[in-house]
Amino acid sequence: RLCDTSTTKEITFSIDADGNINKVESHKPQHDYNPQGYQPLSDDELNMMSVDDASKYIEILNSEIENKSLYKFNYQQDETLEFLRKPEGYAKQIEEFQNLNDLMYAFEALAGYNDDELHECATELVTNKEITSEDVEQKRSYIRDFMVNLLKNNCIDFAELTKMCEKSTTAQNILLDIKC
Repeated sequence: RLCDTSTTKEITFSIDADGNINKVESHKPQHDYNPQGYQPLSDDELNMMSVDDASKYIEILNSEIENKSLYKFNYQQDETLEFLRKPEGYAKQIEEFQNLNDLMYAFEALAGYNDDELHECATELVTNKEITSEDVEQKRSYIRDFMVNLLKNNCIDFAELTKMCEKSTTAQNILLDIKC
């Protein structure tokens, strides 16, 4: 019962670019199927197609275009798409993240070295919704200590530091905690 005992309609032969003779069997329409992905044929394969083969190939491509289930997007809940679903609420968060991250790069440039923990602290402060108040204070103190070190080492004065922090409200709040 599982064996395909039907005969093919027509058998033709084609010659490829290497001179090999290939047997091409045309099947009944019930044997044609829509593959899940389009794989373009090479120029040699297209040149060797007979008119019948080309018309069948075009019919298969047209049936794939008409079959909307091939293009159906299976939407799944994903946290990475939160920004797309709630642009009003997250636009400010994205802007704050970018401003704070740019500020951390500027601080590193002033200090003359890279500090990965500085970026981790900034990212956690802005993006992590489930951060505890102790962790918030720890991350803020790390950034604050970095700012204080910049001031102590005369990398920047307080007025310039204040001007650098204008775009980021998180940085401004941390700056308020610095005792001069």
